[in-house]
Parts: sequence; structure tokens; C-alpha cells
Amino acid sequence: MKIQSLSALSSHTLKSHTSKGSHSYPKAVDHDKLTALWSTSVSGLNLQQALTQLIADDPRNELTVKAQNSVRLTTWLGEHFEALMTVHADFTGLGKAVCASLWHKQLVELLMPTLVALRFQYRLVPADGLLAIGLDIEPNGRINTISIPEGTVDKENELALDSAFKTIIAQFAESLQPLFADQRVNSKRFWGNLSNALAQGFTRLAPRDSQPFTQADCDQINLWLAQVLPPEASLVEVKLAQSHSRSMFYVRRKTCCLKYKLDKVRMCQTCNLKQLSEQEKFYTNKLVNA
Repeated sequence: MKIQSLSALSSHTLKSHTSKGSHSYPKAVDHDKLTALWSTSVSGLNLQQALTQLIADDPRNELTVKAQNSVRLTTWLGEHFEALMTVHADFTGLGKAVCASLWHKQLVELLMPTLVALRFQYRLVPADGLLAIGLDIEPNGRINTISIPEGTVDKENELALDSAFKTIIAQFAESLQPLFADQRVNSKRFWGNLSNALAQGFTRLAPRDSQPFTQADCDQINLWLAQVLPPEASLVEVKLAQSHSRSMFYVRRKTCCLKYKLDKVRMCQTCNLKQLSEQEKFYTNKLVNA
């Protein structure tokens, strides 16, 4: 879904708390295990070819390759974002901080899940990072096109690919976090949205009927997130739902996404205020009824 007008850090050790108690994640990322989460692993494609395949497989992937856009993301945010958030805040009555956080949430969900799929399914990391993100955007903040230029980091080594991915995250935060902070989007909300969007790269994977996902897969995902994000910035936990031979990943956030402000629903399904058992039951039922 396109962004709509709101009005119409180094690695560290994590501990997870599940319904069965707490446990430590493994100390080393098994990249082969993470790559195997995708049904197919493709090599030899350029960025545009890979993105075309991703969009065909799942239209929620909207990032494209484009040589030139109307404006760069960083330029647009610096020149127009504050005025836009003021208009939205007045219209919705939600306040600028809430409007800016919701816009940020949608922005990173357009970008990060696709970058994760590129990293593991195609072994591609954009060479220019996210500072070269281009937009075709309407005055009300709706993004019609979000794109990056052709060009990827040529790395066969898994650790080198992870290092390039970490650089993307660092550049994104260094450039954009101060702009969102000016709109009173605090650091915890910023990283909560961003880490949740990265986790969606895995939770968007289709449920499995054979060779089901395992808790060990979840541990590897959570460890990888912790290693590509700054310390204490991985503010989600990827968890596992199972029903007979079927399995799927889902996310439990550690920060509020503020979406309830729009939906007027007390808690969304990823909310950290939900009982663990209630959350697990919801996703298990989703598997059964799919």
C-alpha cells in the first residue's frame, strides 16, 4: 500500500521472553539457514530484475529502480515535511508527533521488508544506500513512486553483505532521525518502527505446509536483526505460530506503533500489551483459517 495522506549501533546479546520462559539466542548468525527461509534463492540478477520479481511475487514490494524522480526523500523531508505534519495535525486532531510517527511507520514499511528480501533471496544490497531514495510525491504526502538507482554492492561474503546492510541502516538513521526528532518522534519510536519494518521482511514469507519454520529460525532472525541494528534498537521479537504441519512468523513489538490513534482500536495484533497467549492464539487461528 502506498503511503496515504494521514487525513483521507554494533551487535549485542538478546534474551527473549516467550510463553515457555526465557532463553538466549545463538551467538553466530547462520546465513544459510536464513537464506533457506525463502523457497528459492536467485543469483545473477541486477537490482531492477530482482525488484521486478519481488513485486510480481508480492505487490506489497513497491520499491523500484528509477534513474530520476521528482525529488529525493531527504530533500523533500527537509523542505516540506514540517508544514505537511502541521496540516495533518490540525485536520486529524492527533498532534504532529503522532502524525509524523505514523508517516514514518508507513515509509519504512515501503522500504525495509523489500531490502531484507533482496539481501537474502538475491544477495543484493543497494550500493548507494538509502540516501539516494527518490520520490514522486503529491502535496498531501502520498507517495506515488519510491525508488533507488541501479547499482548494488558486489559482495560474496555474507559478513560483507551484512556490513553493507548495516551501513544502509546507519545512513538512513543519521540522515532522517533528526528530521523526525524535530517533529517529536522520539528515538524509541523511530527504531521501533524501523526494526518492525525489517522484521516484516521475514513475516511476509508465506506460511509453510511442509518443512515448517522452527523456533531455531526465529532465533536466527532475531539475532540477525540485533546485529544489523544499533545496540538496544531491535525493538521487536519475531515469533512462531504453528498448527499441525503449518507454521508462520509473526512480530511482537516492544514499542507502541500509535496506529490505534487512527483505528480507534485499543491494541493491534503486534502490540506488546497483548497477552502472549492471546497473540499466539490469533496467529495460530490465522494459520488454521488461511
